[in-house]
Amino acid sequence: MKILIKYSSGTGNTGFIANELQKHLIKMGHQVESSNIENEAMNSEFDMLIIGGPIYAGNVPEKLIRYVIGNIPDAKNKKAIVYTTSTGLLNAHGVLSISKKLHIHQWKMNTVKNYSWKPENK
Repeated sequence: MKILIKYSSGTGNTGFIANELQKHLIKMGHQVESSNIENEAMNSEFDMLIIGGPIYAGNVPEKLIRYVIGNIPDAKNKKAIVYTTSTGLLNAHGVLSISKKLHIHQWKMNTVKNYSWKPENK
């Protein structure tokens, strides 16, 4: 399966998770591309999208929301995974925010996940 991972990472935690996901998925036999939303345009030749971002004040950054609205194509029920990273899970609503925007473009939510991240986890 061809998988695209797109992420926004302010302090590096979300990028770290993206890289770990990429390594794991490649070991499982998938073709995986991973990049920060600021680095590249989106490639539309993939079977599954994984998109991640940090939580700031209860939601993902505005630039990630704008990226999803402006760059994610209609999917015709392709699968998607949304994840966020934060130092706590209280008021971490970013996965719901991004999931709703992907659903509008006919993405089928496979998983939504919040990672509680502490500096000692690295």
